[in-house]
Amino acid sequence: MSYKRSYCWHLLTTSFALLSFLFSSLLISSCGSDNEHFSVDGRLLNVNTAEFLVYSPDGAISGIDTIKVNGGRFTYERSIVGEGTIVVVFPNFKQIPIFVKPGADIRFDGSAAKLKELEVTGTEENDDFTEWRLNTNELSPEELQAQAKKYVKENPGTLISLWMQRQYLPIKVICSVGDRLPNFTAKDINGKTVSSNSLMTGNSLIIVWASWNYDSQSMLRQANNKDSYIYTNTNNNKEKISFDHIISICLDADIKKCRDLLRQCNAEDVPTICDGKMMDGNIVKTLGINNIPDNIRIRNGKITGRGLPIMKLAEE
Repeated sequence: MSYKRSYCWHLLTTSFALLSFLFSSLLISSCGSDNEHFSVDGRLLNVNTAEFLVYSPDGAISGIDTIKVNGGRFTYERSIVGEGTIVVVFPNFKQIPIFVKPGADIRFDGSAAKLKELEVTGTEENDDFTEWRLNTNELSPEELQAQAKKYVKENPGTLISLWMQRQYLPIKVICSVGDRLPNFTAKDINGKTVSSNSLMTGNSLIIVWASWNYDSQSMLRQANNKDSYIYTNTNNNKEKISFDHIISICLDADIKKCRDLLRQCNAEDVPTICDGKMMDGNIVKTLGINNIPDNIRIRNGKITGRGLPIMKLAEE
């Protein structure tokens, strides 16, 4: 073989090796997450197309996102800096947490008709929590709370324990009926100051809501409707919903989403606090908020109702 042919052959084999390496690298990178992303591959029976909301209670991702299901399958990928928790919210408001971290490839399998039996696997945290959830999904609320308390005690500070504390373990109740409304000051979504001082005279109402909770939106819409009437339990009388002052607290991470829902609910004139911190905001802690929907009814600065259904808002 001549020198020229030998050189050409060497060039050809080198180029082929380089192309093979690049192709392999591309194939590997396309089959899993890199160290700046996580991915969730989902398979759901008994559903063809759907759209689920996704949010993070600890800031793992920002804002409210969506997962679109086609043919019962979906792939969800996001960039992430550190470990955290995202929550998938189903149309019936059932919530399933997924514990994420850079480089994680997570599987999401189950049936839309049996959400309690969904399996989230692929990392140690998701494997452990899925096992715990499947072993406890037939327990009573009291038994479930006891098991969650035991897990948190044995595994303090983990992502699973933090989720269990939010989801299963009661927070010390403050702002109970009969208490004086605590002092607070905050900025609404338009930058105006909102304070407890505006709620100290007459009949007032604080509504806690989120874009991913329909019941809370319904409460906001009806309480703000000056022409709404409800039936009370007293002689089946019909009374008008009427408050001198209404403040709303939105627990969305995305203020734009908050504005959009206020517009849809015809409640743009209601002073609304939305700091983007969801359940970790200062006003949430001050008022002892741990449920959605929630509300606080106030008369002359004194709490007269808490966590009331819409039918009881006007009762005294």
